[in-house]
Amino acid sequence: MQNFLEILKDSKIFGIFIYQDSASIVYTNKTFNEFLGYDHNELLGKSFYDLIDVPDKELEMIKNIAKRRTQGEVFSIELKEYVLIGKNKIKVPVSIFAYTIEYEGKPSGLVVVFNKTKEKAYEKLFFALSQINQLIIRQNDEEKLLKSVCDVLVDKVDYAFCIVGRVENKIFKPFFARAQNKDNEEELKSFMFEIKAQNICKCSASKAFYSKKVSYISNVVDLKNCMSDFFERHNISSTCAIPVVKKLKVAYIVLIFDVIPNIFDGEYLHLLNEIQQDLFFALKKIEDEKFFWLINKVINESFELVIITDKNFKVIFVNNRHILISGYTKKELLGKNIINFFAIDKPKTFKKEILDTIKNTGEFSNIIKYKLKNTLKDYYISMFLYDYMVGEQYYILIGKEIAKEDDLKEKIFKFSHFDQITGLINLATFEYSIELFLERAAKQNQIGAVIIINPIQFKNINHAFGYDVGNIILQNIAQRIKNNLRQYDIIAKLESDRFGILLKDLKTQEDTFVVCIKLLNELSKPYETQQGKISLSFNIGLSFFPDDAKIAKDLINKARLALADAKAKGENQVGFFKKEIEQESLKKLELKAELELALLNNEFIVYYQPYVDKNKKISGAESLLRWKKGANIISPGEFLPILEETYLIADVENNLFEQVLKDIKEFKIVRYIPISINLSLQSLMRKHIKDLIITNLKYHNVDESLLKIEILERAFLNDFNYIKRLIDEFRQNGIYFALDDFGTGYSSLSYLTKLNVEFLKIDISFIKDLQNDKTKNIVKSIIYLAKSLNIKTIAEGVEERWQFDTLKSMGCDYFQGYLFYKPMPKDKFFELLKNGG
Repeated sequence: MQNFLEILKDSKIFGIFIYQDSASIVYTNKTFNEFLGYDHNELLGKSFYDLIDVPDKELEMIKNIAKRRTQGEVFSIELKEYVLIGKNKIKVPVSIFAYTIEYEGKPSGLVVVFNKTKEKAYEKLFFALSQINQLIIRQNDEEKLLKSVCDVLVDKVDYAFCIVGRVENKIFKPFFARAQNKDNEEELKSFMFEIKAQNICKCSASKAFYSKKVSYISNVVDLKNCMSDFFERHNISSTCAIPVVKKLKVAYIVLIFDVIPNIFDGEYLHLLNEIQQDLFFALKKIEDEKFFWLINKVINESFELVIITDKNFKVIFVNNRHILISGYTKKELLGKNIINFFAIDKPKTFKKEILDTIKNTGEFSNIIKYKLKNTLKDYYISMFLYDYMVGEQYYILIGKEIAKEDDLKEKIFKFSHFDQITGLINLATFEYSIELFLERAAKQNQIGAVIIINPIQFKNINHAFGYDVGNIILQNIAQRIKNNLRQYDIIAKLESDRFGILLKDLKTQEDTFVVCIKLLNELSKPYETQQGKISLSFNIGLSFFPDDAKIAKDLINKARLALADAKAKGENQVGFFKKEIEQESLKKLELKAELELALLNNEFIVYYQPYVDKNKKISGAESLLRWKKGANIISPGEFLPILEETYLIADVENNLFEQVLKDIKEFKIVRYIPISINLSLQSLMRKHIKDLIITNLKYHNVDESLLKIEILERAFLNDFNYIKRLIDEFRQNGIYFALDDFGTGYSSLSYLTKLNVEFLKIDISFIKDLQNDKTKNIVKSIIYLAKSLNIKTIAEGVEERWQFDTLKSMGCDYFQGYLFYKPMPKDKFFELLKNGG
């Protein structure tokens, strides 16, 4: 036990203290002191009963346990969760492991403490997000929503205080406050202070107000002369300010206070930002619903003619004003085909014209004679398609009785915003459309691209065949572009013969390159004219948001500059504003295509790397993915990131799994040996992954104990509860998990106690740095902790004899690395097993 104490005393992960008679503390390590904010000498001689926050009944039980220990009774207590009270009354959530030891010749209690602040912070924030999302669905009143948010954060999530307030004349004024202790609420309701640009204190509210971003104070002790009376009086240790933005201004600030230090920190900022975004969208939803109510009233009362039809042109809505003017009843209109109300000679031909025009330009506009109940009148109508969702389409018709001046206004509008030849929007409207997208894209971290398409030597068409032919070809170019883009992308006719495109909401920049190649292929096909087929070549210039520019004009100008890059390459080429983007895109696209082909041709193969016990006897092996590209064997580091990006990884791992099961059947002829497979997050998140694996095991007649599953830490960080449940379900079916690269993530230890895994694989970075005393102590702590939880340890990357000896002396169970075996193909591994390796 003295050796164990030596291991832990320098640990930066575990705090430890030793107590003797009357629970008096006789030893602490530096980490424990830091947890609670005390100096070492301040804790010596202090009763640890004063440090633990428990009800009196439970404290009596703890005193009884302490007494038994100090009388020499040997037993252990593991995984107890408590709250410790530190200096300045800070509260620290912890897990403890307690043992009876002999210290300086006397029976003593040794307590190992793990700080759970990080886990508690995540737990609270995830729960807060969940609760706020439920409120957003239910509430349609702004102030009631914010009041409910405050209630939830205190009553359910368990923060100490919450205040929601407004800033008026640079003074923060609360309009709602909530506290766990009701006596504090009156004080909080009068909690007003001045908002100053340079003031980083005041619960970080000033910083949040001026930056419009979430601001926090991790530990109020670090601030000098900053509301210290208020914080001390209420035992507040950390605060957070969430500005709620409405119409580009901070409408409210939500202040949250907690008694646990570091409960708000940069590491959790993404979750706090998500809460801010949820509140932003909630207020916008409420505002939109009010606005839609207003618009509905305006439509019903103001416009002369508003009609909505289904995809077959049957009327499903008419506004009140239309019923009043037309003389029809609603019953006479609903369910009728809208074409029947147009005074036209050929209804079917006219309907086709409407559909073709909407498909080509997005809108049909014309002057028609409309049949009222007892007369005909001239109306200027506009019709356009509205895609509500997949499979649901509607047509919206807006009409106004026209006079000569109205007709003139409509022509001016059309001339100002649209190209007269193609019907596409013009440069000014294109620029405006880009700005609208950029405003949203900046908030949602979306990628966009601006494309400029330039037909090469188009003026020669006009000179040789006349402008009428040239106009027809421009219309055909516009149609081909539309046919090869998504409905929500924006297409414009720019100056002269150039076209502009805005591609919205891209997943990756290289997706744009694929679109451009597709467009070039289509546009360069011959154009049919009365004079015969005419062929054209094109160049395309590209710029990206946000990499190349963040405003519309700059994006358009840089796409124009990129045309020079395309021109330098020749005809039917794509040019980039930044050359490195092109090179990276081409490289990725080429590799993606090769990987798809490799999957089709079964080029992905399995290698095996054994791991050994302390006697160097093979105890199991890890299956590893390799790409057999011709005569070369390529390791995953060169292709795995792209494989995961293309979502081919699940298919590749499925094939790999099938091969491993077949190999296990061969291996067990000579020896029963467990094989582990690595599963990516994409595979783990697949529906019915458990059923799929268990069914395959039964189909191949492979015992569950011969298969292990390895996952990386980031897998369970993504969705801890799901992965925990998955591990438990697999374990119930006899399949065990290992955590790979363990120790590289700070949060690993806090989750470990809750994950029912069989193995920890200590990351290679620790093994390489094992000569460093601090690293060695961390590895000792990991091995000891694993043993206390009945988890086996495997050291990765063991390449030197001294590493093996050191790890073995620490109690490591298994070893993997080049010192013993390199990864090898199946046949070589099979021979190794046959020879008794």
